[in-house]
Amino acid sequence: MSITRVLQHQYAMTKDGGLLSTNSIWICTGFYGWDEANKVAFLCHFDHPLSVSSLPVILREIRRLVSDEHSFEAVLIGGKGWFWSRLTRGNIKALIERQSIVKLSITEKPFRNWLSNTIDVTICSKTGNVSFDKVIGRSAPKGFSWFIKPMQQV
Repeated sequence: MSITRVLQHQYAMTKDGGLLSTNSIWICTGFYGWDEANKVAFLCHFDHPLSVSSLPVILREIRRLVSDEHSFEAVLIGGKGWFWSRLTRGNIKALIERQSIVKLSITEKPFRNWLSNTIDVTICSKTGNVSFDKVIGRSAPKGFSWFIKPMQQV
């Protein structure tokens, strides 16, 4: 089973049994979802409120993988209620409400407000199972200017 690592400011989608994982969601916001009928999963690691402007592109990429009969169960996770995470989540929810590209419903997990709290996420496209087990490796891309570019697909 292949595992695709999603770093900060990145997104990915997979079909038919692939795994997506990200780690160290701290002040960032994780956004993941699964469509049972088409066995498609997606995972995004938004790092600030402006990165959400890439969401329409991401949704179009996801839509290419599913039939007209689809319905994603999506989750917003991570972040700090006292930092820009609340704004990032709000931007995601507002964009989702206005779009008609992908059918999805969103559940929100509580903020993890302790300073040191981070969360790791792995999702399987075959089963929709989500794990919060520790994911080893770096969490941010290498280089300097990655955070000012649009979200990158991996």
